[in-house]
Amino acid sequence: MAKSAPENRLRIQRIETGSQEYQVIPVDPEDKNAIAAYYGFELKHGFSTLSHGDSLADMVSHRQSQMCRGELAAAIIRVGEEVVATAEILLKSGTKGHRFADNEARTSGVLVQPDKQGLGLGKLMTTEQERIAENAGKTAMVSAIDQANNSSLRLHLGVGFRLDGCDDRKVPPEFHIRKNLERKPSVKKNLADERATGRLNIVTDQIDDSSPDQILVDPLNTALVKQALEQGYKGVFLLTRKDVPDDSEIDRNFVVFVKAENLSEEQSQETQD
Repeated sequence: MAKSAPENRLRIQRIETGSQEYQVIPVDPEDKNAIAAYYGFELKHGFSTLSHGDSLADMVSHRQSQMCRGELAAAIIRVGEEVVATAEILLKSGTKGHRFADNEARTSGVLVQPDKQGLGLGKLMTTEQERIAENAGKTAMVSAIDQANNSSLRLHLGVGFRLDGCDDRKVPPEFHIRKNLERKPSVKKNLADERATGRLNIVTDQIDDSSPDQILVDPLNTALVKQALEQGYKGVFLLTRKDVPDDSEIDRNFVVFVKAENLSEEQSQETQD
């Protein structure tokens, strides 16, 4: 069994949002019912699929074996007995066909029930993934996000991940993200102020050595994203219209890119979320 299983069973975090209490609960590798509830929720919302000929019971048995071997871990958020959010993290390279370094954990999706989105549950789940990774002795978390998955990109960049790679061989292209653990307290920057004072501008064509230290790039422009990465920039935040509602130039989403040599591990962005 995974070494952290006993601690995970006992640690239930309760958070009140509005009039409801949300429980963040690690999935116990020994509890088949909890594992079934987890994957049943993901199947219901189309986030997981069954292999041909498999049943939910087959899937639960397979995932339980992986959990007990310490290959992956999962957590849920519950309101009463209802599961409203899930998250999974891979702890051993090769799990689910994903390769990563021994010191890394790979986040494998955060799913929040549609009517519970916008309440901060996604951030709670990423915090739980980070706790699990640190307990497993990992020093970094990595993942890949589809180019068009704006909600996931915004969530992960908003909690400290950096966009540091792009694979345009995939359809749709994938952004590679990374978060080094054991960060210092964040030093926030106000994006509206950066825009108003001309320190954060949109780039639509060439990015080279003369480009500013921080720029805005349309994430759907894969070629320009790759240029930014090749020039040593890291993506640190997904800027949306709601962040700067009075800024007429921000008519769609933009990734905030910062040159790596000017980007400290503790830097983040200030938003209204």
